[in-house]
Amino acid sequence: MTLSISPLSQDDFEQVAAITLHDSQIPFAGTAQEFLAADNPTIPRFVVKQGDQVIGYFRLDLNFSVAHSFCTADDIGLRTFVIDQKHQGKGFGGQAMKALAPFVAVHFPEKENIYLTVNYRNPSAKTCYEKAGFKSQSEPYLGGPSGLNTLCSSKSILKPFC
Repeated sequence: MTLSISPLSQDDFEQVAAITLHDSQIPFAGTAQEFLAADNPTIPRFVVKQGDQVIGYFRLDLNFSVAHSFCTADDIGLRTFVIDQKHQGKGFGGQAMKALAPFVAVHFPEKENIYLTVNYRNPSAKTCYEKAGFKSQSEPYLGGPSGLNTLCSSKSILKPFC
């Protein structure tokens, strides 16, 4: 079954609240309750669905460049990307990441690149992002709340990767 991405709606709250992570992942992504409480109009929330079932969620920071000098106002930041632990290891994270660039291109056409940071202690997430076409930058990002991070970018959300 194909995955879909849609804005978080009130109807999704109960399913999102039921999403859990392995304890080791919480320092990087927080909890579902924190995601639901993080209502900020410049960082809209989205869900990843398999059919009608919410299996993940993420946020897109429209003003990522305000806090991150490595990108510009034409860029967007991916935050809090989560796939429910019951669905991890099945390729859903990779499918969702591959669907992200076309989704952003349609819904945020003014944005040129997608940036994210991923903690060095989270190699499976880094691998997922890289398989979806994100490129790791050579310089580490030191501003993460959970320690040293790798900075990754999509280079362009409107064109295929070279």
